[in-house]
Amino acid sequence: SSVLRDLIEQSKIERRTILLVDADSVRSQGLIRHLTNIFSNSLSWAVSVDEVRDWLRKLSRSPHASLVIVVDGLSNNPDQLRGDIEELSEDAFGTKLQLILTMDDTTVESFTVRENGRNASRIGHRAKLVVVETLDDDEFRDTAVVLEKHRIGFMEGAAYATEYRAPWLLRSLAGGFTRDEEYVEQGLWAALPPLLSIGLIQAARRHFAGKDELGRQFGQIAKAILDDHTQGRPGPSLQLEATSNFAVRRDSFLKFLSGEELRAMQRAGLVRHWRTPEGESVIVPRLPELLAMELARLVGSRLNDQISDIGPTKAADWLVETTGRVSMGDIIGAQAIYDAAEMAGSLPFEIVTQLLSARPREEVPKPGTRAIAQIPGAGVVELRFGQDGAVFAKVGGEVHELDSGDAPGVFYADMGSWLILSHFAMNPVEVQSTTSGSTARLDPLVLMEVGASPILLRRPGNDLEGVLVHEIPGHGSIACYKRGIVEPITWSIYRFLSHDGERVEDWFDEVIDRKSVPLMSRIDIALREIGKSASKSAGWARAIRANRIGPAGKDGPSLFH
Repeated sequence: SSVLRDLIEQSKIERRTILLVDADSVRSQGLIRHLTNIFSNSLSWAVSVDEVRDWLRKLSRSPHASLVIVVDGLSNNPDQLRGDIEELSEDAFGTKLQLILTMDDTTVESFTVRENGRNASRIGHRAKLVVVETLDDDEFRDTAVVLEKHRIGFMEGAAYATEYRAPWLLRSLAGGFTRDEEYVEQGLWAALPPLLSIGLIQAARRHFAGKDELGRQFGQIAKAILDDHTQGRPGPSLQLEATSNFAVRRDSFLKFLSGEELRAMQRAGLVRHWRTPEGESVIVPRLPELLAMELARLVGSRLNDQISDIGPTKAADWLVETTGRVSMGDIIGAQAIYDAAEMAGSLPFEIVTQLLSARPREEVPKPGTRAIAQIPGAGVVELRFGQDGAVFAKVGGEVHELDSGDAPGVFYADMGSWLILSHFAMNPVEVQSTTSGSTARLDPLVLMEVGASPILLRRPGNDLEGVLVHEIPGHGSIACYKRGIVEPITWSIYRFLSHDGERVEDWFDEVIDRKSVPLMSRIDIALREIGKSASKSAGWARAIRANRIGPAGKDGPSLFH
């Protein structure tokens, strides 16, 4: 839709006429019959199909006029529509008539490839395929300009969140604001958070409320995804795909949904088929926010089962292992804890203490270690670590030794627990003593512990160029404040200080006593962003940063000045 909007804007400059046709309106009657009906209604007299066909033929060779017919949102390939497209793209029609078809990638081959699956169809021979990729830096900046016209802005740091380069996510989040009556009627401004959080799942629950059949289907897909991981290790391509997109092997999918349901969902564009380089047949679901919502609910339910069966400590390990295999696993894991607590009424405190105990760590790969990586332009690359720091990459069957500057020297291990906690600490959480019944807030403790991590806490693969990191000897890696909020733990600290900051002087005392440079740096970044906002806490944030954080860091690195 965004591409078509830009096309229409450009047509005003290039003096082209664009006729936009919704695919649903031409699916049964065909394109030429649909145009005939449009002309008959507009001109208020009967126009025949042959007259419209003749008019299009003449216009296509006109030295002045130029018409582009855009059929938007094709999801299947009825014979009548296919025949009209083939006819209008023949040599009998000139270059001043052009066709643009937009469709999901699940539909492309039904138009461009013959039924035998080997040869290009007539449309395939004539068409030029344009793939709409995720947004690059220039497109993201243009997106920000467009959203600003609708009173929606990005917080500082959003430019470095890879998830915001997916148009579906921006549509989902921005749509939540534009459907809000208060936002529309009062002319309010809205700010999108700097990175993806459990807010996405909460927004999905509001948006998909009442869509029971769709929820049932994606609930079954969620079961298939979790079941898939018990059916043997998937190939390298699927393992990597699963870190950034939801995917499930077809055999696992069909255990929970029938073949007819699969075909219906493919026709509706809800799922697409993909075959990995290793030959695995895979189903990739669409509506990722709905699937994340269903996965969180399912994992939460099973977390309660695990607590009953194997105890809270091992259940926490199960949570990290299970969510570590799926896209958005840290967000799903955090929401699953909330869902499990809601279902059971409470959760054992040991869940959180076990997650806190699994600290992220740096790991130097030993000789003989093997790894896989997805490299743009090269695809899946197998890495093997040799003696004396040598690293060998296998690409397309050929083995190459990497230069020392290109080879990864350090891996980060056990990131999952603290990434889950980074999102979990976004909301207030209370713990209650089983003996005295007294209660206390848990989230400030989690923020303090996780916020002191000497390792940058970002999801693997979430590393757009431009995230500047300072390496501080003796303290670890620290994100540069000039990039805004680029870690979920910093976003949770921001939210905590925005809502509770003026009431937590004791928390600041303990933070300063810790003398943790990474923790102070994350708090400093959060306070900077609050201070720049329109929040009622902005003045307090500027004051606390100047009077407490700045002086506390005066003997450390010059990051707080």
